[in-house]
Amino acid sequence: MSEEYVINTNFSTDKYDFKKQSFPINGVSESSYYQANNYSAGTFPRTFRVMFSNANMIGDLDMPKAEAKNFIKARKDRYGSIDRKVPVKLTFKIKSLDSDGFTLKAELTNVTLYANKKRSKVLAEF
Repeated sequence: MSEEYVINTNFSTDKYDFKKQSFPINGVSESSYYQANNYSAGTFPRTFRVMFSNANMIGDLDMPKAEAKNFIKARKDRYGSIDRKVPVKLTFKIKSLDSDGFTLKAELTNVTLYANKKRSKVLAEF
């Protein structure tokens, strides 16, 4: 139960909020889950879900206006479409197994948002 696990995924950003100077993040919520498969033998279920009890720890992507403009500009393709996907690393600990036998209740310990697919430039950490 003390071991940390990682899920690498993508979140998406909404349009920039000029009043808050941030991009709202669409990611994980208290009711969403990640589905995983167990390929090893044993008593653990073949397919299971991971749900996070503290998904509300993930905030918006704060960014000054000038930086936000450059961020969007770098993500536009030649047709003007904006890639709103942001690579994310979810680090978590398993807290319990739900009574259904295949839902793991977990607690996020760290969430890192990256600027690029190589995950070499950190945008924010929660």
